[in-house]
Amino acid sequence: MKAANSEEKKGLQEIWQHLKARHSALSRAESARKKRSQKRKNQERFLRDPFQFARKLFQQPKSGTLAASGEEVDISGNPFYEKYKSKIQHMQQTNPEEFEEKLKDLSERLKPKQPATSTVQSAKDTAQSVPKTCTPTEVAKAGVGMTRKEGLDSVLKMDLIKDKNAEEISQIWSQYHANKDCVFSVLKAEEFQNLMEKSKECPVFVYPIPRDDGFEFILSQFDRHDVYFTPLSMFQLVRENAPPCLTLKHYAELMEDKGIVLMAGHYDDQVLKQELALNLTQQMSIFYGRGSKFYELVKCFNYTPEKFQYQDLIDALKSLPQYDLK
Repeated sequence: MKAANSEEKKGLQEIWQHLKARHSALSRAESARKKRSQKRKNQERFLRDPFQFARKLFQQPKSGTLAASGEEVDISGNPFYEKYKSKIQHMQQTNPEEFEEKLKDLSERLKPKQPATSTVQSAKDTAQSVPKTCTPTEVAKAGVGMTRKEGLDSVLKMDLIKDKNAEEISQIWSQYHANKDCVFSVLKAEEFQNLMEKSKECPVFVYPIPRDDGFEFILSQFDRHDVYFTPLSMFQLVRENAPPCLTLKHYAELMEDKGIVLMAGHYDDQVLKQELALNLTQQMSIFYGRGSKFYELVKCFNYTPEKFQYQDLIDALKSLPQYDLK
């Protein structure tokens, strides 16, 4: 280029500028292609294993200091992790920004501690942290098809039962639900009033259900006439975004005229079978029932969680002849 005359230098300069522009355009295109490829790979990795993917996010170099290490937010070793993977994916897909924020919030809330040696101890650490109501969001409920209907008239034709007595309505309610995948019951007015009074005093509690490798604890939360049951391990991760595995709905429209309250419960069969859904419903009636000798455990969980012993809860159920908790 130095040996070229002025006219040749001008032509060579134009060629050089053209090559630089072309190289820059190709570099940008290649960079965009790599980013798209990496994004696609990240999405595939997340869908395959969302917990493992999230854990790796916390292993990246950070600015500032977190109150918990990356290992503490890794719950992939939880014995019930595989069961709820699809629920985590649903929440991440519907609101990915909030999902990431929840993970970060969980990391900051956790304090360094020795790894739990059992499912019971792990559940104890979680429940004692915040024993308050944190009912599922509408998005979480919609994700498993458990949004609330308007009232009893959305289930039964009120004109057809207005002249029926309590016993006849109870029979109709039982026949209506007999062949459905649900749980149901009919409460006397005084039983329902007792339940509502105690739910205001103690709105949250946990129940053990037997699994092959021990127990899984299910958190229950009252929201007016509804009761939401959520796996404790799921609640630990995403709190109000945890989808309910069982929802009990109480219809009180007939309480004054007929003296009864109708209840229907719908469960997620990917998490619970009908037998376990019924088990949870029965446990609730035992611990919150009129004159229940076990209600002190419920009060302890809500007001003095540091004194609550999960083994006392299991022993209480084992003391009942109709329960076979192994």
